[in-house]
Amino acid sequence: MPGSLEKFKWFGRFLLEGVVAPALAQYSSSMLSNPLVMVKSWSNLQKRTEILVKELAKESVDNGKKLAKVWEKSPTYLLQGYLSWLPEVLHQDITKLWPPKVLIS
Repeated sequence: MPGSLEKFKWFGRFLLEGVVAPALAQYSSSMLSNPLVMVKSWSNLQKRTEILVKELAKESVDNGKKLAKVWEKSPTYLLQGYLSWLPEVLHQDITKLWPPKVLIS
């Protein structure tokens, strides 16, 4: 994908759906918004989308390999952005498994 915010939106969607980190797939049905929102034209109206996209863009993370490298240096990277997508009752469980194992292709 060309270098734009779109690639970070798509990667964010796949992360939220559990495609990038399969351990997160179990939480996709508990999301406060459907991960599909990430790639909608009006996605920037959702604060949680904006937070996640900004974090991904800040570190230029648009694939699993890059995400794994960032997590090696900063294990809490994306945690707050991810938690903003979920009900507070799940935050403790997710924090315990963070960072999840990434599929690298």
